[in-house]
Amino acid sequence: MEVNYSNYTISELEECLRSIDKHAYPENYQLLQQEITARQSEIEVYHKQQYAQFVITTQKRLTLISWLQLFTALAFIIVGIAAFQQSVADASILFVIACFNALSGYFLLKRKRLGFYLSYLNQVLQLFSVSLGTVYFSYGGVGTLMLVIQDGIEFTGTIFNPYFYFFLGKDLGFAVAIDLVAFFFLGVLHSCLKDRYQWLQ
Repeated sequence: MEVNYSNYTISELEECLRSIDKHAYPENYQLLQQEITARQSEIEVYHKQQYAQFVITTQKRLTLISWLQLFTALAFIIVGIAAFQQSVADASILFVIACFNALSGYFLLKRKRLGFYLSYLNQVLQLFSVSLGTVYFSYGGVGTLMLVIQDGIEFTGTIFNPYFYFFLGKDLGFAVAIDLVAFFFLGVLHSCLKDRYQWLQ
């Protein structure tokens, strides 16, 4: 039975083109090709609109992540000032992390490629917290939701409490934690990868 493709939307036509078996339904395939050819100008407009929507969505996501990193930088500065009286070394490390977040957020806000890559690295570093018996590492921004695997599975979280821990010792135990917030933002950044060279400088 022949299909009337004239009432199909552009997205429906493209879905049909992807799924149709041209050997099983050669007549419908030919009709589909004819409809697509006849509506080529409409298809081009549709794709331009889709791309424009993608760019708008991408810009909003990148702006959100930029400001979150700048806010995290400010939070680390505050924590660093509080830690300065107790340990200059610890405060210095916190100030370095504040600078890292500030640079990541600033360059991403300016749509620089360096900002995108620094932001990606920033989330990767926050993704895992590990305790390997003699080594402990954990890094979190202003908000975390951790899936902790240690003698079972549990969830923990922090808010407005940025931290960075890295130290060596004995009998530190064994545990792995995944920050679901960092995992989410990695997904957001990854969703912005399409045509990134057109909106990153």
